[in-house]
Amino acid sequence: MNSIACVVLYVRIRSLIFSTGGDATANVDFCKSTDAIVFAQREQFDRAKIDLFGSSQAGFQGEDFEFYKNSFGAVELLLDQNPAKLTALSYYRIYKNANDNIRSLLLEYAYLVDNNQLEYDRRNCTFNLECLHRRIHNLTPQALKSLYFPFHHRRYAFTFTREPLTRFMSAVTEVEYRIQEDIDGRRNMAKLPFQSPLGSQQRILEFIRMIVMSGGSQKLFRENRAIEIAHITPQIGTVLLGAKIEDDDFHVFRLDEFEERWKDIVNATKLPLLESLRKRRTAKEWPYHPSSRDPYNTTLAARSLFSYASLDAYHRFGNNLGDRRQPIPVGYTVDDYPRVAKQYLRVLCRLYLADFVCLNYTLPHDCHGLAEEMQQSFVEYKQTIQPTYQQATVMDTLRAMFPQSFMRRLANFVCLYDDTPECEIHVVHGQMATEAERHDEL
Repeated sequence: MNSIACVVLYVRIRSLIFSTGGDATANVDFCKSTDAIVFAQREQFDRAKIDLFGSSQAGFQGEDFEFYKNSFGAVELLLDQNPAKLTALSYYRIYKNANDNIRSLLLEYAYLVDNNQLEYDRRNCTFNLECLHRRIHNLTPQALKSLYFPFHHRRYAFTFTREPLTRFMSAVTEVEYRIQEDIDGRRNMAKLPFQSPLGSQQRILEFIRMIVMSGGSQKLFRENRAIEIAHITPQIGTVLLGAKIEDDDFHVFRLDEFEERWKDIVNATKLPLLESLRKRRTAKEWPYHPSSRDPYNTTLAARSLFSYASLDAYHRFGNNLGDRRQPIPVGYTVDDYPRVAKQYLRVLCRLYLADFVCLNYTLPHDCHGLAEEMQQSFVEYKQTIQPTYQQATVMDTLRAMFPQSFMRRLANFVCLYDDTPECEIHVVHGQMATEAERHDEL
């Protein structure tokens, strides 16, 4: 093929890729569709605004909804020849889901197989996550989307999810800790609307109102990058990204079953040393964040707040607080505070509804009916939004038919004269990099 013909073919393929079009599959599995999730959660955000502020037009009216697209990157452990014939173990990180524990296990494994345990211990790498190793690759979300996996590569990719409300409380506790300790010396850059005392139930109410007022936009995270407020983003963004990149060969486990599921990983990968490391750590302290000890009573305040919503909520959030349970705040009565607690609990369920529904977690009794609302949103999406994408482009069809390893090879040709991550991401995933990804802001 001469050079002119190559250029013509190149231009024609690029025009096909970057033309408009939508999902090539007629029957979308909604929990694997970012568009469907955003459609349903946009309705939940509107209802949350109505619940708290009386109008869906309250707060920021952004369109990006990065709240549900955020992910935290991955840690890859590169493997030598092994019985399972794997080339890498890939952990998709989710903050506040034993993230540091899992990362440090993979790091310790890397040191051990290189017979370098003494160096690992000397540098205290279990607690010092700045330790590096040639077998460990830390990948940002942007880097993940730009990776090229040759056909012969066999990877075992996984993540762990957590009960959404428990994770929310842990994330808020982490954010408050970062604010108070000023870990990066940049807390004055954060734009936070808090007026209530630290460790109070009113402060938790303010935190929830702040999220609702953000409208799901990346603006909230861009303005508060200094305190890493992205800890509070839902887990569904990571699960969606992992399933897409790994061609659905993506293992999603529950954190409350960590020991059992870790054994599943060990059995599937045939790497028994990983289980030996986990067992050895049960006898010593794991690398817990200082915030896990709740030094500013943030988790206590949140559990106390929600425990007043109902008897069911008390058993779920306050049953083991005992005398530590905070009293009803000044200005509220025994009669009206349960209504407020239930209102905010339902709002929080709305914000994290995709995590509940798509990751199969049980909603609190006070949030009954919300799962049915999301199912109805999926029906509306199928009837009103999806039909507009019936005319799939050639590239949509290719993405549906071929694995991403093939699409990445195609991207090498298509992006020959546009050697940018954005071009490759668009070819492989059918979308452009977000501003947040380009600047690593989430």
